Amino acid sequence: MLSFLSRIRFIRWLNTVEKTPGLSVNKTVRLLVKAMLFAFLAVSLQTLLVGLKIPYANTIYAQIGILLLIYIPFFRWMNAEMVYTRPQAVARGKDGKPLGKKLASKAKKVKYAGVKGKGPKFR
Repeated sequence: MLSFLSRIRFIRWLNTVEKTPGLSVNKTVRLLVKAMLFAFLAVSLQTLLVGLKIPYANTIYAQIGILLLIYIPFFRWMNAEMVYTRPQAVARGKDGKPLGKKLASKAKKVKYAGVKGKGPKFR
């Protein structure tokens, strides 16, 4: 039971993302562990295919295919904490207030552009 919980804690630690930019010891260790898991999975899959005597499993093309097949899903997971995402900026008008209501009223004006008179009144 305890080993099951420690594995869950390990997986949770491995998947947590620090939002602070720059490298820390924790980020570096986490990235190294992810790289070792990637290498272990690639080698074990290659060994399994060769052990099952799959034709052409020992060629360079099969090895490149296996690496690409594994690397594409791993790429985002491995680099998740290396990419710093900025907080979304709120669009503001000339008066410094958010443009939320202004954009909605402008959309109504554009909707009834070319109509003589005013559009219907919305309450």
